[in-house]
Amino acid sequence: MADGEAVQAARTGSRRALFSVLQRKLFCKIAAAVFLSIVVIEAIILAFSVQTFEREQLLKQERQALGVLQALLSRQNGDMPVLIKQLQEGALAKAGITGVAVAYPDGRVLLTLGEETRLDMNPPAAGAAESMDRMRTSPDRFHVKFTARELKAPYLAAAVIDVSAVPERVEAFIVNVIGLTIIIALFATVVTMTIFSRSVLAPMFRLRDRLEAARDRPADEAIYAIPVQRDDEIGDVFKAFTALGTRLASSLRALQAQRDSLQRQSSSLAGQVRERTAELEETVGALRREIAAREAVQQLPDSSPNPVLQVTPSGEVVYANPAAREMLSDWLLQEPLRVPHSFCNAIDRAIAEKETRDIELIFNEMVLNGSVAPDRNGETARLYLQDVTEALEAQERVDHMSSHDMLTGLPNRTLLLDRLNQAVRQSRRSESKLAVLVIGVEGARTLATARGRDASDRLIQEIARRIEDFSHDYQSAGRTGPEHFGLIVTRYEGPGEIAGVANSLHHALCQPVTSFGDPIDPAVSIGISLFPDDGSTGEALIRDAEIAEAKESETHIAGYRFFEAAMTEVVERQHRIELALRRALKEKDGLFLAYQPKYNLARDRLTGMEVLVRWIDPELGFVSPAEFIPIAERTGLIGSLGDWILHRACSQTADWRKSGLGDLKVAVNLSALQFRDPDLVTKVQSILAESGLDPAALELELTETVVMDDAEATETTLRALRDLGLSLAIDDFGTGYSSLAYLKAFPVQRIKIDKAFIDEINDRGEGGQIAQAVLSLSHSLGMEVTAEGVEHAAQVVALRRNRCDEIQGYLYAKPLKAAEFAAFVEERKRL
Repeated sequence: MADGEAVQAARTGSRRALFSVLQRKLFCKIAAAVFLSIVVIEAIILAFSVQTFEREQLLKQERQALGVLQALLSRQNGDMPVLIKQLQEGALAKAGITGVAVAYPDGRVLLTLGEETRLDMNPPAAGAAESMDRMRTSPDRFHVKFTARELKAPYLAAAVIDVSAVPERVEAFIVNVIGLTIIIALFATVVTMTIFSRSVLAPMFRLRDRLEAARDRPADEAIYAIPVQRDDEIGDVFKAFTALGTRLASSLRALQAQRDSLQRQSSSLAGQVRERTAELEETVGALRREIAAREAVQQLPDSSPNPVLQVTPSGEVVYANPAAREMLSDWLLQEPLRVPHSFCNAIDRAIAEKETRDIELIFNEMVLNGSVAPDRNGETARLYLQDVTEALEAQERVDHMSSHDMLTGLPNRTLLLDRLNQAVRQSRRSESKLAVLVIGVEGARTLATARGRDASDRLIQEIARRIEDFSHDYQSAGRTGPEHFGLIVTRYEGPGEIAGVANSLHHALCQPVTSFGDPIDPAVSIGISLFPDDGSTGEALIRDAEIAEAKESETHIAGYRFFEAAMTEVVERQHRIELALRRALKEKDGLFLAYQPKYNLARDRLTGMEVLVRWIDPELGFVSPAEFIPIAERTGLIGSLGDWILHRACSQTADWRKSGLGDLKVAVNLSALQFRDPDLVTKVQSILAESGLDPAALELELTETVVMDDAEATETTLRALRDLGLSLAIDDFGTGYSSLAYLKAFPVQRIKIDKAFIDEINDRGEGGQIAQAVLSLSHSLGMEVTAEGVEHAAQVVALRRNRCDEIQGYLYAKPLKAAEFAAFVEERKRL
């Protein structure tokens, strides 16, 4: 029963597949075209073949009749009675001859039997070549004349041959050929369409499916990525489609980001509109209240808290309410009371024009707003005044806060950029030169982490004070970012003068800051851009100076660096890498881990591996860790990247240990940002629990500089990690100039000697005194030692002689992908 159901299901599936194929319009059209083309070609061939076949059939009967006549005439030797008898007995009928006439060579008819032949029995003309005449008088009668040479006898003969069977054979031939033609056409069509379906239609449907899927997720690059294994036109189409789709998805994501940004801006604008509307409504209400108050004051000016005066055009005070009298007394005016002369012009205009005028008056550092309204008598006017001095001062403070940095008091980036654009316009008019210096202060974030935000703020304030003092000889300075400042230098002679300014500024800023107890040496880098050489706008000059500053901060060669056009390409690539890395971290695409084996020298066996991250981007290709790790650290992405590495490494190691690959121990590097994360211990504990990895199988590596920064906080974090049951190691030891004895205070079990010191060991196993000293001192302190970057057998001999515990390097294996590492371990187990 089950077999029958399976067969039935197979048949149903075949019918559905066939129906699916037949539903493909392009397939049916092309199949019909191929089939009809073959049929038409075969029909043309058949037309010629039928004529040939019919002619062959007639010739066949003609040769048969000739043979019979030859045999009869050759045996008779001119005995006509015997010949006639045989003819009458049907000898000729067997050959299909229904009538015959025999004549002498001169044309005299010897005899005729059966149907009358319609051929002339006269001999051929003298000198004419002998020929055989033929005539078809009806579909089933064929008249043929034979010569003496053809008969091989001294006679002429004409015969009527019954060919009624020929049309039937021709019809049968046509039927057979048509059937064969249909079979050939069907076979050729099936073969052609099978090839066409697999080579063209299947890729087209695949492309169609991707396009249909793209309707729902047009910004997903994975939808457009079609693996190409063909080098024909279809392969070219797939490559072009993948490239176009990738660019389209990237553009759509950019548009989506812009749309989201616009939506956020729209929401923000809507909120601002609501706020402004509320402010306007409040202002209108205040104005209405003020109008009502003024109307009330006009009726009862003595009760107004604001000054109300009635004055003549000459300024003499006719009436003053209590608030006005208090104001006038503060002014120490002489009797008779007169308002300041500056008031009189407004009073004269109001009386002359007979309409109320708004006024703003300044007297004795007081700013008075109000209005002057002529009285009905046209001889005096009333002044309604309000002291707005404090309000204006408050507004000035708000304006100053919006254009100046709150922490340092320097102009902020907006104000500095406005001043720079003004300086650019002035320099363009005067055809003079202008330079922009961007100063970067390193270590403020680290200082905030180590000593608190207040210490970082004091460092920034001290640097700002020094820059402000230095900028007195130049146009303007300002704060352009959390750790960056800008300085505008105008009217200089040449780059040499600017270099001198930058050198002096760098020297002034790098002096120790002593306001923290322990002196701090600021790390400062300066980037310089020149107008008009490097940019024609303030934005371009600041951007180019920031690029030069970033380049200088990477090298710290001279303290300052001039902008070069080539730097833009570097910055653009770094920006592309940053965007691609953000996408890779979000989509977990392109990033993978490599595992470098580690060996125990004493037991000569594999003990574990160090995890290294690798990245292959769809657009950028392979990106070196030396290139993307610094970008990740600078942008803060190193935290997310490090968490992913730790989680992936622990999960993979746990899987290998469960599958019996061995009791492997995995070493993972922690970045400075990860180590300073207050939730680090909780995250590590959670990752170990999720992966199921034994804490003893995990070793966390930290660099010297990370460990030595803020020793008290470092010790607390290290002990909390050690309490989880994992191991701790100091990576690249020797590059941070720290002391092993000092490191002894930390719960660290392993020291890893940097490759630079291992390289000092020569081919005879000599040299490498620093490595030897580290080995000796580490063992005396109870620490194990791992040598990094071992590439030569002589290094192994020297390290073994100095009792190095563990080694890793290209001599044994390069970093391997997960599958390659597992195969490598299995191979080592078989040895």
